Amino acid sequence: MKLLVIFMFVFSLQLFSLDKNIENILSNANWSNFSADMQLDLKRGKRETITKTMAVKAISNKDGQKILAMFTSPSNMKGMTFLAYCNKDLSDKRYIYLRTLRRVKKVPANGDNFMLRDFLSLYLLKPRVELWDYTSLPEKDGRVVVKAVAKSKKTVKITGYKELMIFIDKKKNIITKTEFIGANGKTRRIQKVLESKTINNIHYITKMETIDLDEDVKAEITLTNISNDKISKKVFTTRYLKTL
Repeated sequence: MKLLVIFMFVFSLQLFSLDKNIENILSNANWSNFSADMQLDLKRGKRETITKTMAVKAISNKDGQKILAMFTSPSNMKGMTFLAYCNKDLSDKRYIYLRTLRRVKKVPANGDNFMLRDFLSLYLLKPRVELWDYTSLPEKDGRVVVKAVAKSKKTVKITGYKELMIFIDKKKNIITKTEFIGANGKTRRIQKVLESKTINNIHYITKMETIDLDEDVKAEITLTNISNDKISKKVFTTRYLKTL
């Protein structure tokens, strides 16, 4: 009984230690199903802009979040699909479906795979409180600032980052900018929200910009046809990937 009381006390501390600003964002991002069409306008260095499109679906439940993204253009990438399990117990799993080979390939759930790492860093999923310790800092430029520090080496391995600097719109309770800092202490990526809107009382990011300082890539991401209609769990399986 004594051990149970101690456990409940520690658990309650964990609940109430979550930064209030992150709690507000989580309560605002209360979707359980999410789907949208995504357009990515990518520019590497001084090269011309390349446009790619994807169909994105995500679900969230007590065990974590799952996200599926299938390329719909260009033709040489059409059908290529990412599937990621972002589990609260950190047993993350990631897959790539190569349509030309009709093959599902499991890839390591770490920050070395820059395609999946960068995709999962977009504002499509809810903040992962299991990965970070959040602390509020003094406001800057009229925005709330929250510092997120990796809870463990596992976080750094999964994400490729050891720290995040998060800037929050106080009125909308949404993240408007994030700076992603690598294990070496240098900023690796910067993301900004350009547009957002509320659909069925849930606030969604509809347009964002991301700058990958490692790869010298700038991307503008636009989301359309956003829906929170129920999605079958079967969609988020490797078996489903093989039917695409």
